[in-house]
Amino acid sequence: GASSLMRYLGSVQHTPSFILAVQEPYVWKGKLTGFDRTHQLLYDHLSLTPRAAIYASRDLHLWPMPEFTSRDISTCLWLTHQPHLPKVIVASVYMDYTNPLVWPDMLGKLLRYCRHGRHKLLIMSDTNAHSSLWGSSDTNNRGKALEDLIFLNNLAVHNTGAHPTFHNRRSSTIIDVTLS
Repeated sequence: GASSLMRYLGSVQHTPSFILAVQEPYVWKGKLTGFDRTHQLLYDHLSLTPRAAIYASRDLHLWPMPEFTSRDISTCLWLTHQPHLPKVIVASVYMDYTNPLVWPDMLGKLLRYCRHGRHKLLIMSDTNAHSSLWGSSDTNNRGKALEDLIFLNNLAVHNTGAHPTFHNRRSSTIIDVTLS
């Protein structure tokens, strides 16, 4: 998982630039653990149990967006310095399977902000939902609700194939979804 990736990144002499979305990280006394502090770690530092974070190489120009950050969503502005795409809003989102609204309210606010300001947006999420739209063999009610959110906000799904993104002893599913 995340800790083995962190060990790998730490062992590489010259690590290329990266942005990772982390959901349900290990938390000890309100702090995320297992991350190399030589890189950027963005999350809601006021939450005792944050469930979403962004971990990125230090060379990337990321600016936290606290107005769109909470326990279940971590958002930042990425200044890419590329003429064709100078800035992108990046969000790591955890969608609690017990939430009847499916996605956190803060994600709805972020989508409205990006739509009205015509901002580019990259969402990396643990949806806890199934939909054939992102390669699941079935579609559940959570997946149908997310499909509506995707279509209403003109989002693109970047998952390809039907490779499971989550594994445990009982099952393998596709619940991690990347959108823009």
